[in-house]
Amino acid sequence: MTNIDTILLGIIQGLAEFLPISSSGHLVIFKNLLGFKEPELLLDVSLHLGTLLAVCIYFRSDLKKMVEEIWEIAAPGADHGFRLKPHASLALMVVIGSIPTALIGIIFKTPLERIFGSVTTVGVMLVITGIIVGSTRFIPKTHEKLTQVGVLIALAIGTAQGLAIMPGISRSGSTIVCALLLGLNRELAGRFSFLLSIPA
Repeated sequence: MTNIDTILLGIIQGLAEFLPISSSGHLVIFKNLLGFKEPELLLDVSLHLGTLLAVCIYFRSDLKKMVEEIWEIAAPGADHGFRLKPHASLALMVVIGSIPTALIGIIFKTPLERIFGSVTTVGVMLVITGIIVGSTRFIPKTHEKLTQVGVLIALAIGTAQGLAIMPGISRSGSTIVCALLLGLNRELAGRFSFLLSIPA
């Protein structure tokens, strides 16, 4: 794999990761069309580290507040009862949402990637992603009213993220649509989706 190949894969990953179009699916298609071999593990990790860094920079304010509020709870002599501040609660929901994602990834990642790794199957999964994302047009704005993520919602969104390990299924699309269907407002649905991607 040449440097140009590597740069091209990085551009595809960067453009597709933040849109609900499945970066993994597009990487499979482009590698097949251009005759690329499977990238080395180091390159694969580097591609995802780049998008992780971008998410952390964009949401640095949220992450900073999470750390500060968690530190307040952990500080010696702190007594906050059972009420968590908003960003500490959000951090806890990210941890809870990561549980089903991790379980699905550990159990099903290899067999699913083997089954769904062909270009034809990825194409079908991309169509399914399009249907999932398109379904948001039918969600009434009055339905999107929740301003806080609860435990069950976090688990449901984490499950949607876990199922998106299938190449062609958009992680961000699946999680945001799931959040909207469960009643989260659009701003929180997007924020939680990308914050949940950090530990994933």
